[in-house]
Amino acid sequence: MIVVGAGPAGGIAALRLSRAGARVLLLDKQALGRDKPCGGGLTPRAWMDFEVPLDDLVVARAGAVDVRRGSAAAVSIGLGTRPVLMVRRRDFDRRIATAAGEAGADLHDREAVTGIDVDARGVRVTSNRGVYHGSVLLIASGAEGSLRAGIPLPAPATNSAVALEVEAPARADQLHADRVLFDYSISGGYAWAFPKGDAWNVGVVTVRRDIAPRLRALLGAFVEATGIEFAQRQRTLAAAQGRRIPLHDPRSRRAAGRAALLGDAAGLADPFFGEGIAQAAASGRAAAATAMSVLRGEQADMTAYDMALQLGMGAHLRRMAWIARAVYAMPRLAVRALSLAPARAVAGRLATEPFRLAPPHRRATL
Repeated sequence: MIVVGAGPAGGIAALRLSRAGARVLLLDKQALGRDKPCGGGLTPRAWMDFEVPLDDLVVARAGAVDVRRGSAAAVSIGLGTRPVLMVRRRDFDRRIATAAGEAGADLHDREAVTGIDVDARGVRVTSNRGVYHGSVLLIASGAEGSLRAGIPLPAPATNSAVALEVEAPARADQLHADRVLFDYSISGGYAWAFPKGDAWNVGVVTVRRDIAPRLRALLGAFVEATGIEFAQRQRTLAAAQGRRIPLHDPRSRRAAGRAALLGDAAGLADPFFGEGIAQAAASGRAAAATAMSVLRGEQADMTAYDMALQLGMGAHLRRMAWIARAVYAMPRLAVRALSLAPARAVAGRLATEPFRLAPPHRRATL
């Protein structure tokens, strides 16, 4: 088995495959433990029943979500016993990849894949260090990865958002250190503030291309409005990093023959919150289960992986796409609706409900 990309999707897949007894090569073009643009918030669907210990990586626990629009009073949605856990991505990714290596995966970082070839018998992967052969190829190389071109799949969907974010030591006396803040005053998106102990992760995101060029100014305005005090404000905001978030599109396919796309490479981010870690981990689990089925001769290819994703998370992601359209069209009314207890209860459930992935042999109606 060959897995490209050692983030949550590829790392979980490599870990599960290795624990199941498969020979796994895990490749990543970057050094392990690098920083990457990400909010670093683990919703309950991300951290529940996780494969590796996380407690020592948690820098803050958010037991509620504050939702507001601009200067209006925030509506607080309690998460009960299922908080959002805040981690730093460099530590989180390293923990998963290291666990995969300890389970038996052959881990190669700083090794870039330059070409792939997939046929009915297996796969061949060419990197800047050599050529490798395997029975299955799992691609978890992120949103900007170009390896999809080597798999016989239709052109990817273009449904995506653009985000700009920064994480740095800061004070935020006007905010709660145990709550997540979402501000829906950004057209076609929102601004967020995540507590990270002595630091804050702050960003803005939108699905509107005409708004994207203004994100840096909008980020600065949000930081000013929330009273977040970075030690070196101008330098910190100038260092904010942008990224593209490929949102879920039910029309996309993520598997062909003995190859499959995972995580952001598969375009699985939540169309409303932009959450990607939970879907990445879930796709890693589903891909590993299907790949083991192929290895045992129970499946001829990775088609069942696509079915498992649709069955396990498709309904949730389609529902979140509908909510996104409604909220982005009428943000003021949507925030006001959350003042009603039934609406808050539904929002809390949507934020915490886990995915239910099907075994690879089950059939789903797509």
